[in-house]
Amino acid sequence: MPISLNSLQTGLRQSAIAFRGYNITNLGRSHELLNHAAYGPIVRQYLKQGSQICSDTIGRKVDLVDRVQKQQDTTLETYSDAVSLIVSMELAQLELLQHFFDIDYRSANFMYGYSLGEISAVIAGGVHGIEGPLNVLLELANDAVELAHDVTLGIVFSRGPELPSAQVNQQCLHINNEGQGTIGVSAYLSPNSLLVLGQGTTLDRLKKRLEQTMPH
Repeated sequence: MPISLNSLQTGLRQSAIAFRGYNITNLGRSHELLNHAAYGPIVRQYLKQGSQICSDTIGRKVDLVDRVQKQQDTTLETYSDAVSLIVSMELAQLELLQHFFDIDYRSANFMYGYSLGEISAVIAGGVHGIEGPLNVLLELANDAVELAHDVTLGIVFSRGPELPSAQVNQQCLHINNEGQGTIGVSAYLSPNSLLVLGQGTTLDRLKKRLEQTMPH
């Protein structure tokens, strides 16, 4: 059943706003919002702001408006562009809700995000302005890319009881102490599943250790 505008306006105080994180594709339908007769100017404003912050921080000319207009998605090598693009578009869409539909997102009961979305939630919630948090992420972007080339993502889950996350962390520390790559928990998805990121063969070694130490 479609949600009415009135129900969105009145129900926001009992609602939560979720923010997405980085993905292999990040443009989505941004170009449609940018080219919209009414929405375009606000979207352009936020993309220009994100472009300027990114350019100033990394020392390279970044034009998110042009990227969105040409529908050129980001890659790992342009991770900094992706960081600015995602945060800028998330904030732009909230501003569109406020400006055109009188939906004050700041009155939401809760804001949260996954990974990069956590930063957008902090900004949207008014804890920080956009420049400070974005600067920190952009300063670290190149290092993150350098580390990511030899990193694989894996999912650890339990079909039965709650996953003993402390035991998983302990095994990750043992592997790190071997000095042959680093591995660690990236996110806790649920009581019985989590994401891990590992360099080289660390995921295989973690799997072997968990098979030996955890109940099946």
